[in-house]
Parts: sequence; structure tokens; C-alpha cells
Amino acid sequence: MQVNPARAGRRCSAGRPRAGLIPVKAGGAMRCHAGAMAYLLLLLVHLLAALAFAGTVLFEVLFLPGGRRQVPAVQLNLQAELPAAVGLRLEAAFAARAHRVMPWVLLALYAAGIGLAWHHRGALAHPLDSRFALLLSAKIALAASVAGHFLLAMAWQRRGRLSGPRSRRLHRSVLLHVLAIALLAKAMFHL
Repeated sequence: MQVNPARAGRRCSAGRPRAGLIPVKAGGAMRCHAGAMAYLLLLLVHLLAALAFAGTVLFEVLFLPGGRRQVPAVQLNLQAELPAAVGLRLEAAFAARAHRVMPWVLLALYAAGIGLAWHHRGALAHPLDSRFALLLSAKIALAASVAGHFLLAMAWQRRGRLSGPRSRRLHRSVLLHVLAIALLAKAMFHL
């Protein structure tokens, strides 16, 4: 049985190995060190931000375009609006909201990710020594690529070059990156 280097030697009062937990003797019983709580907080922030980001990208790529075509015509001031026009208004409202919220979600995601990477800096120093370190390094490389996609989209948007087809290709690429990151994250602790 191969031992995950990120978990080796770290045990808490329950005796189960857990990443980031440092046992200390307090009041006659083993308790988890405060560093474990910081790690758990980073892990939760990273997970929740990743869910928000991945969910938004998934919605933008898979559901929003199909939903736009299926929105029924709406009566507005005795004029029938075309379904595509209603869908475009819905898509524009969603995009405006996402553009306000996503930078904060990404800030939380990447800040927590950097904190988690710092925790595993020993494994990252030698990425070819273990499967965990190799998968974590690949996950970080994909995350850096997603950040590059996001910065590129912002630059294109400021220059007025973020056209519909270009935006769709960018979103599809980010979705593939996010799915690969999710698979790597799961594999890191189970391979």
C-alpha cells in the first residue's frame, strides 16, 4: 500500500491520518493544532469557490445557449418579442451579473489555492517523486491556464474583440480545463 506523502505522519486525536493536522497534547488529550483549522478553512473556501466557478462556466456553456432557443415569446406592451431576443436579454443579464461576481470568486479560489499549495510545498518541490505531487503540479498548471484564459477574456473585452464565437470557444476551453482540474483533484487523494 502506497502512503500519500501529503498525509504521512499527520494524525489527530481520532488516530486517522488527515492532511494539515498536527497533534498537540492539551489537558491530557490529543487535540488538533490551530493550523489544521486554517487548512480546513482554506480547503472549504477553495471548494466553494471552485463549485461557484465551475457551475457558472457549466451553465454558460451547456445550459444558457440551449435555453435561449427554448424561451417562449413574451407579450410586452402589446408587442410579441422573438424568443431569441428574450434569450439574448436573459443571457446579457446573466453575463453582467457574472462579470460583477466572478472576479471575487476567482480571487477567493486562487488565494485559497495558493494557501493550499503552500501547505503542500514539500511535495511540490519534488513533483516527480510521488503521484500526489505530479497530479497536484498538473492541477496547478491547468489552474494557471484558466487564469490566463480569464485575463485574455478581460483584455479582449476591453478592446472590443470578445465576439460571440471567440467567447464561446474560450468558455468551452475553460470548461474542459475545469473538468480536468476536478478529475485531478479527485485522483490526487485516491491514486
